[in-house]
Amino acid sequence: MNARAWTHVLYGLAALGVLWFALRPRAATGRVGTGTIGRETAPLLPSMTVSQPIVTASTLAFLRQREGLRYAPYRDGPGWSIGYGHFLGTSLSQPDTRITLAQAEKWLSEDAQKAASAIKRLVAVPLSQQQFDALVSFVYNIGETDFRNSTLLRKLNSGDVTGAANEFRRWVYQGNTVVAGLMARRSLEKELFLT
Repeated sequence: MNARAWTHVLYGLAALGVLWFALRPRAATGRVGTGTIGRETAPLLPSMTVSQPIVTASTLAFLRQREGLRYAPYRDGPGWSIGYGHFLGTSLSQPDTRITLAQAEKWLSEDAQKAASAIKRLVAVPLSQQQFDALVSFVYNIGETDFRNSTLLRKLNSGDVTGAANEFRRWVYQGNTVVAGLMARRSLEKELFLT
C-alpha cells in the first residue's frame, strides 16, 4: 500500500471516530438531541443547544413601524392607548396627558415582553426568530386572551404552520368592519412568520 492509500485509510478512520463521538449514547441533558427509550438513553440527533427566540432590537423596530408613535391618548378599539399602542384602559381620567419618547420606549419594551411571555407560555412548538417576531406583533395588537383562544394558536401547536400563517388574515376586523391598516399589518406579520 502506498502513502496515498494509507492517507485515505487514516482519514476514513478519523471520520468514523467523529461520527461515533457524535452519535454515542449518553445521559439525557435536557438539550435537544437525546431521548429516552425505556430505561436506556438513545441519541436522536447529535446534541446541540437550541436558543429560544427573544425580543430583539428588530422585534421592537417591527413594532414601532406597525404601531406608530403618539404622544397623547387616542381612541383604540374599546378604549384608549398612547405611545406605541400602550393600552390605557376603557376610560380616560386625564385626556390631556402627554408622554415623552423615553416613556413610550419603556412601555413598548414592557408590552413586548408581556407578549413574548404569553407566547412562550402558550406555544408548544419551537419557533424561529422570525415566527416569534411575527407573533409578538400579533399578540401585542390583539392581546393574550384572544391569542389563547385563537385558531391560529391551535393550528400552530398542532404543527400546521401553513394553516397558522393563513389565520393572520382573519384578524383584520374592528367590530364588523375590515380595517385597511390591520389588513396591511397582518399581511406583513404573515410574511415575516413564513420567512
